[in-house]
Order: sequence, then C-alpha cells, then structure tokens
Amino acid sequence: MAEKRKVDFCIGCRKNTEYEIQKGIYKETIRDREYEFVLTEAICKECGEKMHIPGLIDANIREREEQYYGSCCKISGKMQAGIAYILEKKQEVTPLALQKLLYYIQGIYMALFDREFFPEDCCAWQHGPVYEKVYFLFRDFKYNPIEDARLIPFAGKEGGLSEEERMAADLVIDSFGQYGGKALEAITHNEKPWTDARMGCGSEEPSHRVIAKKNMKEYFGEVAREYGIDSVKGLNRYIEAKLEERDRRG
Repeated sequence: MAEKRKVDFCIGCRKNTEYEIQKGIYKETIRDREYEFVLTEAICKECGEKMHIPGLIDANIREREEQYYGSCCKISGKMQAGIAYILEKKQEVTPLALQKLLYYIQGIYMALFDREFFPEDCCAWQHGPVYEKVYFLFRDFKYNPIEDARLIPFAGKEGGLSEEERMAADLVIDSFGQYGGKALEAITHNEKPWTDARMGCGSEEPSHRVIAKKNMKEYFGEVAREYGIDSVKGLNRYIEAKLEERDRRG
C-alpha cells in the first residue's frame, strides 16, 4: 500500500504542499534556567519553511513535558496521584512542605491499612524525609509555592486514588497541611524513623540513607495508640505535642 502523502497549507508557499516530519532542537528558558528540547517539526518540501499542521502544537507540549521532567518524572502512578491530590486540595504548597506531607501520608496510611501508599523509598536528608525524585522534579521552585500547573505532567491524576487513600491524604492535609515546611521539618527531626536513619550523621551532613518503611509503620502505629490517627483531632494533638517538644529543646 502506498504511503499517504503528507499535505497541508504552507504559509510561505501560500498553497497546499507536501511536508516531511523532522526533529528540531529548541532552547527555552523556564524559571530562569535554559533547557534544550527536541521537538517534532513539519517542514515544507518546496520552500523548507516550518508548517503548522493540526495536532503539532499539542504534540510539542507533550514532548516538552516529557523532556522537562525526564528521568525525574519516573515515579509511580500512586505517587503522582498523591502529589496531584495535595496540589488540588492546598492552594499553596512549597517543595519542602510537599515532601513532608508525602512522608506523613505514607506513614499514616501504612499504620491505618497495613500496606504502603506508594512504593517509593524516603531518604533521611538533613532537612528531613525526602523523596529524591520528587525533589529533583520541583527543585526549581526552591522555597516558593508550586504554582506552574502547565508543567505538572500528572495534573488531574488524583482520580486514581482509592477511598482509603483519599481518607489518609485528607487526614494529613487537614492537620499537617496547616503548617509550613520548616515547622514540618522540625517535627520530623523529633521522630524516630528520621533520627534512626540519620544516626552517626552530622546535622548538616548529606545522606541518602533510606528511612525503612517498616520503621515508619511501627512508629506511626505507636502514634495511633497514643493519640489516634484516624481523626484530624488526634493528629493535631500529636503535632502540638511535637512542637512543644521542639520548643523545650530550644
């Protein structure tokens, strides 16, 4: 079967002409940083100019997203859905706060339902628990709220969460989510999963040690027995106790 001719209107030639599909390199600046993207082009066979064929703009948007996030976006569907849910529910969330909310969602969910929310491991960085691929995904926002929804490739994926997963996420967002990233960081610094994983490390020493899910589950199981984690009221009592502990330590 003969290949279908690729024909569309060329502005340069001012008539319908054949075109061929190629790849071109484009440089763009996003959040004060320059990136190179390899994007699909339609090139007129007669004049050599670029043509605007149907569907090309959408294809280029998808290509930009995939290349912008690259390997950083190789995270599980459940992690993507969890992030999308947090960003949907909270008007402003910084990368630091997002990391801690994901950590608490994982821990609370495991303690409540005896299984993990998402498969990713959390590392004990000097500023608290961190999911490394998520860090690289949003690091350009620094201490600013994550606000550029156009560049979030998993926006809208919160629909992939089960009722139990939404329940755990809501508990965390409605309690821990009322605090800023630095306050949440301070709380994690007084919790056994992070302190155990950091054992032997200096306060500012980088570390990629994993916070074992088993330790998180056991710890938040203890929190559940003492404070109750199936309600926002119980979690708020726990948060207040940890912040008071922080203040006593100075």
